[in-house]
This record gives sequence, C-alpha cells and structure tokens, in this order.
Amino acid sequence: MRRDRPGPHRLPRKGQAAAREQARLQGAGPHRQPPVRRHAATYRCNDAGVRLGLRAPPADEPRGHRSPCAAPTFGTAAGNRTAVAMTRALITGGANGLGRVLATHYLQHGSHVTILDVDTDQGQSLAQTYDTADFLPADLVAFDNDMLPATLAPLDLLICNAGISVSGDFAKLATEREEAVFAVNCLGHIRLIKRLLQESRLNTGARLVFICSATAFLPFPIAVSYAASKAALDGFATALEPYVRGAGMSVTRVYPGPLRTGHVRHYADYDQGRGTDPERIVPAIVRGVARRKRRVLPDRASRLLYLGSLVPGLLPRLAHRQYRNHLGPTGLPEDATT
Repeated sequence: MRRDRPGPHRLPRKGQAAAREQARLQGAGPHRQPPVRRHAATYRCNDAGVRLGLRAPPADEPRGHRSPCAAPTFGTAAGNRTAVAMTRALITGGANGLGRVLATHYLQHGSHVTILDVDTDQGQSLAQTYDTADFLPADLVAFDNDMLPATLAPLDLLICNAGISVSGDFAKLATEREEAVFAVNCLGHIRLIKRLLQESRLNTGARLVFICSATAFLPFPIAVSYAASKAALDGFATALEPYVRGAGMSVTRVYPGPLRTGHVRHYADYDQGRGTDPERIVPAIVRGVARRKRRVLPDRASRLLYLGSLVPGLLPRLAHRQYRNHLGPTGLPEDATT
C-alpha cells in the first residue's frame, strides 16, 4: 500500500501541508508559544545621566517602551545606528580639523563636550554655538596640573586628538621644533591622562581614544618627528590598555590616512586633491568607539597601508620612491642595503 494513499484518518499530502500551515499561523499545538516581543535595552542611571548597568523592565511597562536612560541611537537607516553611551567628553585639539568634526558630532547627539585647544578663536566659536560645549584654552607643550579646572566633571570619553607636525630635511630641522612635536602629540597626552587618573576624573567604563596615524604602517621620511611621535602615542596606548582594564575602561587606537586638514599644507608633496575629508571618517571612528574596538582603520588608505605593512620591506621601498625628490643628500640609493 502506498503511504500517501488517503485513509480514514489521513489527508492527502496537499491537504496535510495546508493543515500544517494553518496550524502554524494560528499558533496551534502544545509545543508552540506565541512570539515574545523583547523590551528595548534600558539602564540604571545616576544623577548625571551616566549609565550604570542594565535594569529589568517593570511588569507594567508597555512592550517596546524606551526608558529615558536607554542607549540613544542615531543614523538615517536602521542598519546604520550606533549607540552613544557617553555623556561627558573631552577632546584635545577639538577646535580645528578632525577634532572639531568629532566634537560637533558628539555635541549634536547629546553629549557634553569640553574642547581643549590653543586656538582660542575657533574654540570659543564652537563653544558659543552649542549650550553643552565648553572651551578650555591650554597648550600641551607646557601642560601643567593647574590647567584642569576644578569644575571639570568626570569623563566618559577622552579623545587624544591634538597633533602638530614639522616637515622637511630631517638633518636640517631645528631640534626645538621636533621637541614641540613630541610634547603635543605624545608627552602632553601622557601628562593629561595621568592627571585625570590621579584626580579620579575618568568614570568607570570610560572610553580612551587615541588618534594615531597610518604612518604607523607607512614610513614617512619627510616628517620623521611627526611619524615617530605618533608611533610613541600608539605605544603608550598599547601599554595603557591593561593598566586601565581593571576599571572597565577601553582603549581605542585610530589610524587615519591622509586627511584634508590644516597641517598637511606644509608637506613638501602637498596636493590639494589628495586626502580624505575628516567628515567621511567620523562615522567609522564613532562606531569603533561605541563598540570598544581596539583598532580602527577608518578609511581605505589606512586599510591598504595596514595590509602593505604585512609584506616585509614593501612600504619602505614605496616611501623612498615617492619622497626621494624631497629627501636630503644623505638619501641612500634605491638598491642599497643597510
């Protein structure tokens, strides 16, 4: 007897399929439960609005309700939404360039941002534009413990972005200018973070972000001191990560490629059409910070240079070919070995 032959208690195959589909739609069967709608993630918050941890939604709370302390999201499409967990941020070098774009972004999404910079005009103009922005005039070259005001509240986000550069023939550059590059790009940030830790001005779970450079992958012979200072900042961030891990803090290192910012105009090979606008890499940086990523390669150039660094000797040869017309007389022949 064929198994699909209709019997007194058996429907034809087509009838069985229709019955199963009808039962599925009606939720019939002891093993089937109606779908459960999950509540949006909500958090316990302190008086300053800082999230302290997840909380269970009350029994009488409507499904899908978002608490005022729920993680805010932003984005124009459902697939491009990023949680912004921090409420208080400090950005060094936030008056111009990439720092200004980052400061503007966080201000527009509800964060309170303190801008630390030497450019008083640009810093004050940004602070006057937003009610939740403060400007702190300070020079990292001569950072002093008294530069931090007593009113500075504990931070949820610190972005070490300030940086200067000096370019030209390395053998002819003044040592004082190179020392200033190291003071701003690396040493000033080390002193700043040490002071913040000493005074407990970094909240538990704070995010520490270091804007390094893709020169960590590509040798940069026309700005040796700049590349070395950014490499030092990268090394400091790497060493700091396990030190602050016990306090729940995360360290994110960002390696942007060439950007269309002010200081690149002083490079010998400056081309106005080259580089990426800072606005284009900010979304990648913000996503990486929100997800506590350890390394962020925010643009195509940085990703290509990172891959190139995995091939021994490739990028030094390319750097020499690109910049050899701007190097000093001590430049080695292309086929020389050291």
